[in-house]
Amino acid sequence: MTTVRAMGTRVGGELREAWRVLGPQWAAMAGATGSLFALFGTEPDAGARAFAIALGLLSLGLAGQLALNARAARHRERGLAEARTALEAQSALLVQLARSDAVTGLANRRGLMDDLTAEVYRALRYRRPLSVLLIDVDHFKRVNDTSGHAFGDTVLHEVAATLRAALRASDLVARYGGEEFVVVLPETDLPSAGMTAEKLRSAIEAHDFTDGERHARVTVSLGVATLTDSRMSPADTARRLLGKADAAMYAAKHAGRNRVRWETDLPRELRRAA
Repeated sequence: MTTVRAMGTRVGGELREAWRVLGPQWAAMAGATGSLFALFGTEPDAGARAFAIALGLLSLGLAGQLALNARAARHRERGLAEARTALEAQSALLVQLARSDAVTGLANRRGLMDDLTAEVYRALRYRRPLSVLLIDVDHFKRVNDTSGHAFGDTVLHEVAATLRAALRASDLVARYGGEEFVVVLPETDLPSAGMTAEKLRSAIEAHDFTDGERHARVTVSLGVATLTDSRMSPADTARRLLGKADAAMYAAKHAGRNRVRWETDLPRELRRAA
């Protein structure tokens, strides 16, 4: 019995862990072992004591194995948790990449539509102003033709940075496609959006676009539109809002470029069609 107690002390930690993980099974086993000890305790026969000791050793061995199994199960659970965390991080990265433009670092068209639709929903629900700007870099093809597409990407990247620097943290800037950008202005009515558009136009016109060797000056044409009450879905309303800004931007192009046009500058029939 002294030997059994000594071994029990050495595996105490394992027993406690086994009890935590596999308590019911261990309790049943310990109860059976205890009953046998009580039974053989009334019989001073040496063979009975040896049998009880052997059974106790077997029980301790099983308990140790149970503890090892529990430890292995914990390691597997930890490994699965780490794998799940890594998978979630990779999934989040893929979502970010799917919503981001590689050249400018801005939201791409997909990201823009998701965010603009959410802003439209919020503005309509709480009756708050919301405006958008559609911006096109004038004569951008010349930049690519004369300086190469790599420098063209530099210009687009710097246009994005210039826009971002001139706007509020709450404003959204996205690359709409090609050399076109969209700015979403929450809590902004049409006159305030027009002032912001003029500010951006001036900032781009004054900027020296360079990669350290080549330099370029570019200008932009901007269309301004604001949200009005709509019975359409937020997604359809967002597309219509962009359509009005796009029509105003083309009006700026036709008027000579490097200027701002509001949706109210459009003929009534064009405003209805946009």
